[in-house]
Amino acid sequence: MKLIEKARRHASIASGNFARLFAGAEIPPLPATVSRLVKEVGKDEPDLQRISELITATPEIAAKVLQTVNSAYFALPKPVSSIMRAVTMLGLRQIRPLILSFSMKKSLSPANDSLFDQQGFWSDALLKALIARALADKCCRDEREEAFTAMLLADIALPMLLTAWGEYYTPVIQQWQVEQTRLSHAEQASFKWDHAQAGAWILQSWEFPPELVCLVGLHNTDLEKLRQIGLEDSAALPVTIAALVPSSLRPGAQRAQQMIDTATSQLPLDFSALAEILGQVRADFQEICGLFDLTPELGLLALEALDQVLVRQGVEVAS
Repeated sequence: MKLIEKARRHASIASGNFARLFAGAEIPPLPATVSRLVKEVGKDEPDLQRISELITATPEIAAKVLQTVNSAYFALPKPVSSIMRAVTMLGLRQIRPLILSFSMKKSLSPANDSLFDQQGFWSDALLKALIARALADKCCRDEREEAFTAMLLADIALPMLLTAWGEYYTPVIQQWQVEQTRLSHAEQASFKWDHAQAGAWILQSWEFPPELVCLVGLHNTDLEKLRQIGLEDSAALPVTIAALVPSSLRPGAQRAQQMIDTATSQLPLDFSALAEILGQVRADFQEICGLFDLTPELGLLALEALDQVLVRQGVEVAS
């Protein structure tokens, strides 16, 4: 690599210049139909007929949506056979997270890096998304689906950073793997920015709804800053709490303790109520994993780390 190009790459990393960071990277463009879907569901007054047509035009996503709608998770009284019927019965607020979730998983190819575990990445994302939605029920129920979608997409920059900027980013991941620090803290120490900010930039470049861009960009923010900007009563709170759930690839006790302490101190929850929520999340996670082509074992490791903290508090947890 020429000296001047190395200098430019270093300057981009050091400054958090995401336009420059990803200029030469292969950020996968969203397929045209998926891009139109994202724009339509993000409108203030989306056209349900148009959304149904766009989903139907993407057979793989259409099949996943119908499979999910007809699963035990939704427990509909009778099977639904058309996308329009599914959209009408469940409403856009419940359909939108499914559309965005399946679209992103279909569109993103695995990072070509030994440090990136595809199963672990999506297992963590799905588990944290379910926890964010469950916690949103306690403080901002109207934003529960936004909390789910934002948490599912929160770490979307990681595979791209590993693929395109491995010489800089790999040492940070390796540091995170052996230390108890949060990945965002290691990133801030090295670069003065973190993957949440990079993820928000990527979603904005894909023209995702602004509220999702903001929630992704804020998911590593500390609670004091949320209060300073007046977002402590929004979906940003359950999203930042769910972001504290330990990774299934490193289910440490310290991180689990921090998540439990934060959830019970910031939300109207005691340890028993939180245990009940996590028990339902466990059931939902096991039900939905198959729909995302995931096996539940990895995510259950993170849940077990949380359960162990609750058991030490004298709480009976679901097995």
